[in-house]
Amino acid sequence: MAAFSRPMAFCSRSTCQALSKAIRFRRPPFRRTSKHGEAIAASVVISTPDINPTVRLRTPLFWVLVPWVAGLVAAKAVITNGLIPFFTMSLVFSIAGIWAVKCQQGARGLWAFFFIGGVFCLSVTRCLQVEGSRKTALSLLDFPPRELALEIHIERLFDQKKGSVKFSGIGDVQWAPDIRQDLIGKKIYFRLASKNHGEELIEGEIIRALGVLYPIKKNDNSSFTHLLLNKGIQYEFRRGEIIEKVVPASAFAHFCRNSNRGIEKLLRFGAEPEDELVAGIMVAMLLGHKAAIPRVQKERFILAGAMHLFAISGLHIAIVAGLLMLLLRLVPSPRWIETGFMLILLYLYVEITGGTPSAQRAFIMIAFWKTSDILGRRGGAFQALVTSAVFVLAIHPEQFWDKGFQFSYAVVFSIILYGGPLGKRLQLAMRPWRFLSEEELSGPRKAGVLLCHWFFGALAISIAATLASSPLAADAFGVFSPGGILLNVFLVFLATGAIWLAVISLPFGACGFDFLHEIDWCIIRSMDFLVNYFIKIPGLFYRAQVEASWVPAITSFAYLGVCLVFARRLQSSSALTFLAAPTCIVFFVAFGANLSLGE
Repeated sequence: MAAFSRPMAFCSRSTCQALSKAIRFRRPPFRRTSKHGEAIAASVVISTPDINPTVRLRTPLFWVLVPWVAGLVAAKAVITNGLIPFFTMSLVFSIAGIWAVKCQQGARGLWAFFFIGGVFCLSVTRCLQVEGSRKTALSLLDFPPRELALEIHIERLFDQKKGSVKFSGIGDVQWAPDIRQDLIGKKIYFRLASKNHGEELIEGEIIRALGVLYPIKKNDNSSFTHLLLNKGIQYEFRRGEIIEKVVPASAFAHFCRNSNRGIEKLLRFGAEPEDELVAGIMVAMLLGHKAAIPRVQKERFILAGAMHLFAISGLHIAIVAGLLMLLLRLVPSPRWIETGFMLILLYLYVEITGGTPSAQRAFIMIAFWKTSDILGRRGGAFQALVTSAVFVLAIHPEQFWDKGFQFSYAVVFSIILYGGPLGKRLQLAMRPWRFLSEEELSGPRKAGVLLCHWFFGALAISIAATLASSPLAADAFGVFSPGGILLNVFLVFLATGAIWLAVISLPFGACGFDFLHEIDWCIIRSMDFLVNYFIKIPGLFYRAQVEASWVPAITSFAYLGVCLVFARRLQSSSALTFLAAPTCIVFFVAFGANLSLGE
């Protein structure tokens, strides 16, 4: 019998069922811990969840999420005003739904109609409320640039280039002169120099600055302009300087900033001049400082579809959460105490790395999942993901149009609904020595089974993540990276080891030992080598130009919809069922984007 012969189980439903009955394992290749279950995060899962084809996906909040998203789309596309009428309609639908439940026996369809209509109208109301506070009258946007003195509450700071004396970020206007009182409460993008040399800004401070206010033109085709407009930012404040700090940042904000700087110093400890590149990549990977990576190398990672390694998001939160769970498991304690400490430490990591929206969303996902696990509600990853999406969109409906939000949730939905079942099928179909029981396997063969189990599980996750993110990446970064499917299998594995080792090395670095840094930098060099090698292979990576801005989002929605429809059938149906969802991506590549070989 050939050790790695491919079975027909993957190609035939009846053969698959017969094989699954014939093969019985006393223990699966990877043991699951009853204490912790399966971890999820925004763009990667630690282990993919099972979707039982005989059990319905019971997620009541999904019937809130769908009409809520529909309301956001309607409010953005066709509804420009009418906040009070839609709020009134939501109340009418709610009262009618209560009446249908109380008075009409068996009127489930009628109740569902009223419920969905009420959620839709409430979503439109919430969106119009937020948009109304952010939008500026068109007549005001026609004003020419003007020098103003403003007080700005710093909400987010962008990475500062080395040697630069200017600070850039996003903030809320707290005070404006009488002539522009309309600016109060509006978000603006600022780029200002500091009056005092060496002074630093911290998120949460309120500053007074003198500069020139520029309205952002919608006809500007730069990607950064589109990013600002999607966030509801319609003004730039630049060509000026910071006069003074009106309100200092909180003690916690100072703690986070000092911790960030201290961790960066520890990560660079012991670096020789030839190690500066890999040390900078490590800083970018753990802390999200993309400015620490040379521009040329950054372009290579973008082309390879691996830039997610340097944006603090679901991948990093999942990796750090996994490490924290392993470390806390060594300390005997009740589950709720362990979970509480894990979430506290994870939240500190999120804030120390800048508290980016993507990191906060990933933290919310894990918080909902772990909380439901502690409360004994076996909801699973899909339910936690839906709950976190409803929570985020109810508080910040504008995030639905943010590319980061779309990336995060599209990737994780795809991993759960498509990657999990695909991984199970691949692991079963490609398992070596599949007709031997575990007791009959020798040590080397068991190692081979474990290696194949990991590889095909990771490959399935990478396929699912790439399928969901490809249309969005083509629009946001102008790249299409089918070669990233295989590349990311190894990169994510190496990144997990690098991040874990970097965290463990911090106390050793504080004591003056840098031997773990040397190992970490070797891992980083391996990752850098893989990226540079893969992008030279013809046909794996392309530059992409999207025909219309709405096509990528529609494609991703269609892909996720097909995944949801076939979610319960994938594990037991024919292998051809797995081709249904990728068909959406094939149509996008064929008709929605122009591709050229990457250079």
